[in-house]
Amino acid sequence: MPSMFARPVLHRLVFELRYDYGYTYLDRAGATINDILKGHPGWVNPQVNPQGGVLRNLDHEMLFNFGSRKLDLSQTQSAKIAELAPIEEFARLAKELTATVVEWLELGDFTRMGFRAWRLYEMGSSDEAKKAVIGLGVLSADLIEKMELGSASEVSWSAVVETNDVTTRIAVSAIEQNIEVDPATLKAALDVPHMHDRNQKKILADRVKAKRRVANYPQFAVLVDMDHFVQDPPRPEGGSIAEFITSQFQWGATASDRIIKTRS
Repeated sequence: MPSMFARPVLHRLVFELRYDYGYTYLDRAGATINDILKGHPGWVNPQVNPQGGVLRNLDHEMLFNFGSRKLDLSQTQSAKIAELAPIEEFARLAKELTATVVEWLELGDFTRMGFRAWRLYEMGSSDEAKKAVIGLGVLSADLIEKMELGSASEVSWSAVVETNDVTTRIAVSAIEQNIEVDPATLKAALDVPHMHDRNQKKILADRVKAKRRVANYPQFAVLVDMDHFVQDPPRPEGGSIAEFITSQFQWGATASDRIIKTRS
């Protein structure tokens, strides 16, 4: 049975910057995209319309969107991507792409800067995941019954916390997902090295790699969603965006573990 203390799986990352007076986008979207394509390897397939532009990074399966009101960079687990990019790489790309858009659109009024991370804690079944969330307390199954609302089969948990000038919305819920893993990976994860006469070291290495890939797609899990944001942030300068992302990522990782491990 999966442990409540198992390593969480990083499921999705998003950085977003909102701003006012970005309507120079309508005139400079093409020049902005050209600058990104020339100066940032890996970005391809640009699509542009009056509402916004989008580019895809094939190296990391990331998406970058920008328009007259906001920009955002995101990466999500998929059948192709079992492990997300290191947070330092994600932060670097967010910093560099933001600097390009801010320069070309001549942005100066920023309304919100946010970073969001989704972490999955594997559970053995759907019921186990739901019980884990109910065990967090606050809105408990007993309280729901005392309020004569019926019997709770599933409960979500949320909170808003303030740390210095950063607000964090935390949401915890039970999820079930089905991501198809290719047959070759499943076969390698079950292979037994000593059953082969040759290449036992390679078979063992492949097995470890395959098992890690399979483990990154838990069917049942508790999802901890950390949404960190700052209202009316200053103009992003130097490494401020990268520092914001990495510091909030580290804070969120610690907080997520504490929430999951400290149940009522």
